[in-house]
Amino acid sequence: MEHTSIVEPYQKKLSYLQRVRKNRYKPLVISFSGLPFSGKSAIAKQTEFQLFENNFNTYFLDIESIKKYINGEIDMNSVSGRKEYIERIGHTCELLLDACIIILIIQPFAFEQERTLLKEHVGQMNFFEIFVDCPIEECKKRDHEGLYQKAENNEIKNFPGINIRYEPPESPDLVINSDKEAIEESVERIVHILKEKILI
Repeated sequence: MEHTSIVEPYQKKLSYLQRVRKNRYKPLVISFSGLPFSGKSAIAKQTEFQLFENNFNTYFLDIESIKKYINGEIDMNSVSGRKEYIERIGHTCELLLDACIIILIIQPFAFEQERTLLKEHVGQMNFFEIFVDCPIEECKKRDHEGLYQKAENNEIKNFPGINIRYEPPESPDLVINSDKEAIEESVERIVHILKEKILI
């Protein structure tokens, strides 16, 4: 029996717009910044869970994963190293955005200029910045690892709020006062605002 081959052109690579139309939402980089132990990681993780439960494709790009898979060999104590860190994270975020994934990321930098580089890399329209504001005294109380004390004893260098200053975001999209509201309350506010921003 003679077999007839299907002579049709291959489908072109799926586009960003096709994925957005199918999923019916726009992907976004959600950046959390604040002092160490301000609660930003806990809030980010719970926000991701709530978005996932609402049928959004999400990925929490946590610091440990970044160190292990993306930036393990980079010297974060040098200006060039920190710039390379941001470049790699930016490229990773671009790939995830193209796949229509909402990325949640913890910003490890104390200086506004460095944090702004990621926003510029992925584009303002793709970026949502959350400032988790918490007094340093409260952060110290939450520090179960004793890192603040080690920084005060000069055992840790470049620790935000102790041996380098922490610059709060100049114009965040949302401010969370983590010492005044429960995580559940913060997450509810975040998800509500994000739904208004990302749904098409």
